[in-house]
Amino acid sequence: MREKVLLLGLSTGGPAHLNRIFSYTNKLNSHIIIAQHMKEDVIDFFVNDLKSSFNLDVSSTPTILNLKKKIAICGKSAYISKADSKHIYIDREEKSGKFTPDIDVLFSSAVKLCEYYRVYVALLTGIGDDGVKGMLELKRHGAITIAESKESAPVFGMPRCAIEKGAADYVFSLDNMISFFVSEGLIDV
Repeated sequence: MREKVLLLGLSTGGPAHLNRIFSYTNKLNSHIIIAQHMKEDVIDFFVNDLKSSFNLDVSSTPTILNLKKKIAICGKSAYISKADSKHIYIDREEKSGKFTPDIDVLFSSAVKLCEYYRVYVALLTGIGDDGVKGMLELKRHGAITIAESKESAPVFGMPRCAIEKGAADYVFSLDNMISFFVSEGLIDV
């Protein structure tokens, strides 16, 4: 059975959503790679806040994910540079894309993970359409794709675009999404 990886793309309202997800999480059964739109100079603060608030292994990019499950918070234009069945290398370009970090850059680069891992990708609250193009690519390569429903999204732009473009296999409220992550064995609560 292949290991699992969860990719999350968020923007406006995202930090509160991540706090809600991790407040229920007792154990990671998968790597979680997060592209949360935020200024580069606050990423280290965000990582330290998550580490101090939850008993989870959190790091910022660049980083290498291996057998120990952990959370990676992406900065700048973070991308999966290399992957095999035991390692995921996440690098970042010093220049920023259209967004910081650029969710589409991360998601598109994650297509290579589909060869080695069971990939789940979720697009949550945020303005615009960042992440939709990459989500469609991941879906075409066998990833399970999820969009947040209007019911729980403070800003329904990115998930709405994913739904309208046919990128989402599932549409869940945040609480139902957390339940889905548990049922799929991505996290334990």
